[in-house]
Amino acid sequence: MVLPPYFYNVPEMEERKWRAWFVPLIVFCNVMVMMVEMFVNKCPVHGGGRRSCVAGFLGRFSFQPIRENPLLGPSSLTLEKVGALQWEKIVHQHQWWRLLVSMWLHAGLIHLLVDILSLIFIGI
Repeated sequence: MVLPPYFYNVPEMEERKWRAWFVPLIVFCNVMVMMVEMFVNKCPVHGGGRRSCVAGFLGRFSFQPIRENPLLGPSSLTLEKVGALQWEKIVHQHQWWRLLVSMWLHAGLIHLLVDILSLIFIGI
């Protein structure tokens, strides 16, 4: 009995080493979107000065006060500005892009870290 050729160990057909690229790309995009959120947030300007912001040494990228956002992130007004999901704006103002952008937004650093860890454990 002759076996079909796919049963033989042919050098050209050896497995190549697989590299994950999609999950790291999504992690990178999540971090970049969070940085854009914090750039738009400007806590020292809108949060009542550098002293009231968490991690004020980060300047423009510092977090809102804990009483305003316990997840260490931007204000709710910033999230609305950068694309949070709002039914009225999608339907009445035809801002359909909010359906896509809202999937990438994070309420804070803790939310981002939990999302990334879940993505890495499940995705890879």
